[in-house]
Amino acid sequence: MILHPHMPLKGFREEKLAIYTQKVHEMYFRRKAIADNFLEYQGALIKQFRKKGYAENYTEVEVTDNEDN
Repeated sequence: MILHPHMPLKGFREEKLAIYTQKVHEMYFRRKAIADNFLEYQGALIKQFRKKGYAENYTEVEVTDNEDN
């Protein structure tokens, strides 16, 4: 996480969007917002780790006892 931050759109310049459709524009900006949010979250975990020596992740996970999965 520290050595390889989550940056899925690295190298893609927004100037290139001009040649694509509006749908691609919307998808790009939606994906960029998600990636920026995730990068910010990772940064907070790293900062907490450096400060405390550990990091707490409070991601909610749904637990089911369904055997079909």
